[in-house]
Amino acid sequence: MLAAVTTTIEPKAAVRRTSRLHALDGLRLVCALSVAGYHYSVSWRMDAVHPPEYHLPTASHGLIYGFLGVEVFFLISGFVIGMSAWGRTPRQFAVARAARLYPAYWACVILTAVVVTVRPVSTGVPVSGVPTVGQVAVNLTMLAEPFGFPLVDTVYWTLWAELRFYLMFALLVAWGLSCRRVAGFATVWLISGLVLPDWGDVVTMPQYAPYFVIGLALCLMRRYGPTPGSGR
Repeated sequence: MLAAVTTTIEPKAAVRRTSRLHALDGLRLVCALSVAGYHYSVSWRMDAVHPPEYHLPTASHGLIYGFLGVEVFFLISGFVIGMSAWGRTPRQFAVARAARLYPAYWACVILTAVVVTVRPVSTGVPVSGVPTVGQVAVNLTMLAEPFGFPLVDTVYWTLWAELRFYLMFALLVAWGLSCRRVAGFATVWLISGLVLPDWGDVVTMPQYAPYFVIGLALCLMRRYGPTPGSGR
């Protein structure tokens, strides 16, 4: 984001905006475990034969709600991106996001490709379950879905949603961040999902945008306090 941010008051969290929020790390862990629990107890057949309820007849009824961890991840992303982007240039923002996502993502894609090549499974790639070199290469860009390529592993679908949010927020970073501009961006994003439904899967993401927006709202509340209009 731009280093110069115009506000009418000093953000309440200015002196601690760079401090790490360990509660978020803990929440991320809970979300990751809940999503993993959902996949292994509800979504996937662990032995490729029996449904998960066969192995976990009781736990599966509770773990089925683990899918909500994805929505909480989006909420956390909205908060973290809002907090970390303040005071950065567009280039700094882009470099920070790329460094945060791509190295780990590349490792996961390559590892997944090797595993499903050695032991083919149904992952959304061709019937054989073995991805081609071209498919792996496109997956490494994180743009497989918009280019119409199958994902090496279907669980990576969330990253395309994240990337779209980053790209839209980067435009706001280039404009310059302020309380009103972030709030305006969030409002327009939500409304556009209602009035432009045909754009839903590309830009507005009406099924996921509310979670990112809630995170941004919490970010503004942490910086400026809960009173509307306290920041500009």
